[in-house]
This record gives sequence, structure tokens and C-alpha cells, in this order.
Amino acid sequence: HARRRGYLYEVRKRGGYYPTRRLQTIAAAIDATDPVVDMVHPHLVALRDASRETAVLGKIQGASVTYLDVVESEQAIRYTRQPGELRPLHANSIGKAIFAELPADAQQTLGAQLSFERFTDATVPDLPALVAQTAPFRAQGWAENFGESAPELSALAVALPLDGDWYGLSVVGPTERIRQHRDAHAALLVDAKARLLAEQARA
Repeated sequence: HARRRGYLYEVRKRGGYYPTRRLQTIAAAIDATDPVVDMVHPHLVALRDASRETAVLGKIQGASVTYLDVVESEQAIRYTRQPGELRPLHANSIGKAIFAELPADAQQTLGAQLSFERFTDATVPDLPALVAQTAPFRAQGWAENFGESAPELSALAVALPLDGDWYGLSVVGPTERIRQHRDAHAALLVDAKARLLAEQARA
């Protein structure tokens, strides 16, 4: 199934599926891209340059987060992922940022699909824990994941309501660096979100 493998992702408002950049890499002849991905890409590059960490655009697909675009850090030790990869929602900053914005009934419906696999001691163990963890994220305007999918990796993210759907923008890197620059990276993400929403309003 192409969607399960990370080649396609659903866009609710437009009622269809778009190829991820992973599929575009594999089949260069496919050039129908989601305009949201194209709009966000320059902001990802700017976010990577300002944070010096890997910047990611993603969205929830089923019980996972699909990475739609990745701009890698240029540092020697960095987070490396490919567009089209699927990540566990409950242990991912983009998943948490979007989950935090959902109404309670939607959180319960989505949470019922999650396996809550434990990757590290920091991984949230169940739905009540995820709801409790993400409530402050909604209030502060950004989410964090410190070592929940792997001890050495951490990330911050914001949820983006773009074109009638939820997307997420994240900065990912080694836990020590992300923790050290947490507030600065969060400010960069909040600023990038504001710029994107302003750009969408002008469109």
C-alpha cells in the first residue's frame, strides 16, 4: 500500500492524495506536488540556517507522522531522515504539536489508534499521559520531545493550520544541543509559524 509505505499522504480539503518527496525521488516523472510543501520549503531552509539543526515539515497520516520535506543540518552530527518516512505519533514532536491542537473527542479517537510502543524510558506510555503532556504545549504554542523515540535525539515543533489542514514544523537534533538552545529554537519556530500564516493570509 503506497500510503502505508510513505509514498503518498492525504490532503483532506482537496479530497485526494499527493506524492511525498520520497516518491518524487523514486519516480522523477511525478511532478504534482502539494502547494503547501512548496510554500513551506523556503521557511524550512531559513529555519535550518537559523537553528543550525535539521528542519522538518510533516503531518499526521493515520496513527503516524509522515515527513513531507526535510532540510538537513550542515553540522557533522545531525538528524538525518528522508521525506516520506513515517514516525510514531506519540513519540514525535510534530505529532504532539498537532495532537495538542485537536478537540478532546478527536484526541480520543486518534489516541485509540496508537500502539504507545515504548522506545525509551521517556516515551509516553498511554493516552491519558499523552493528553496530560500535550495540554501545556497548546497553551505555550509549541511542543517538545526530549529523547522519547531515541535517547540521543530531541525536537521542538509547532502545529500549522494551512489550507484547511494541520501540518507541523520541527527542529530536530542531538538531545544535548536541543536542550541547550530550547528557548531560542522555540522562538524560531513560533516566528516561522507566524510568517507562514501571514503568507497564507496574503495568498
